[in-house]
Amino acid sequence: MMGLKSQLTDLVISLKDFDVEQLADINRSGVWPLPVKVLAWLLVLAAVLVAGWLLLVSGSIAQLDRAQQLEAQLSLEQEQKRQQAEGLERHQLRHIQLQQDFEALLMQLPSDTEIPGLIEDMTQAGLSNGLVIGSIDLGAEVRHEFHVEKPVHLVLEGSYHQLSAFVRDIASLPRIVTLHDFTISLPAIAQGQAGAAGQLSMKIHAKTYRYDGHEGAAGFQAHREPLGSSR
Repeated sequence: MMGLKSQLTDLVISLKDFDVEQLADINRSGVWPLPVKVLAWLLVLAAVLVAGWLLLVSGSIAQLDRAQQLEAQLSLEQEQKRQQAEGLERHQLRHIQLQQDFEALLMQLPSDTEIPGLIEDMTQAGLSNGLVIGSIDLGAEVRHEFHVEKPVHLVLEGSYHQLSAFVRDIASLPRIVTLHDFTISLPAIAQGQAGAAGQLSMKIHAKTYRYDGHEGAAGFQAHREPLGSSR
């Protein structure tokens, strides 16, 4: 017990006699009192531990930042690809719808053998509205990429309302018929008798169409290919 007290007394004396300025000379660390040595080693150990921890943590933080940036980039790319996939699906559905609409329109295009029936429908539309049919003449066919255009020239006489009803009935035919370049004037017999009996003469150019199965077949098949198909 007395020996321990003596050692503690010696340590306290050595600490009192220790000059703090000696800490500046690391070469004299061998003569530092034991408590100073222990404290110095503890400080060095703490510094090493803190430096190592900071080094490990800073590297982990850098890796975490890179991982977060990569995650954000991948999420953005995934969203872009998802939108592209949805857009492609919409385009494919739209393409299919356009194909169906195109085929439905083709079904309305008369063939050569149906032209007489179309002329009969026009004649019936004129007579049912009380018109006098002056003439119905077929023009020369005009070929286009996918279809053939067949002009029909009509001369009709009747009242304004009768002519309007005729145009309405032609527009409602199940076949595709378009009307162009119409002129309205007084009939020859009414020249000089303005508005005689309210009769008018109308010249109008109608056009009907048929699908050109030979010239347009290749182009039509090309249009039928689904999106993304390889040639």
